[in-house]
Amino acid sequence: FGAMHRALQAGCVASCHDLSEGGLAVAAAEMAFAGSLGVELNLTTLTDVCQIDDFGVLLFSESCTRFL
Repeated sequence: FGAMHRALQAGCVASCHDLSEGGLAVAAAEMAFAGSLGVELNLTTLTDVCQIDDFGVLLFSESCTRFL
């Protein structure tokens, strides 16, 4: 949270959304709707880093202290 706060204060973050309710897919959709923009998610790197091959888990996993 400290690093996120510093990044926000420094103006390094144009947009931020937590992944606590609905996970990555819901946060991305809400941000796209709010900005009247589309969204394209490439989960290839995420599957490698997390070592999780289930896109459902990657897209909809709800947990605190993750941000998009």
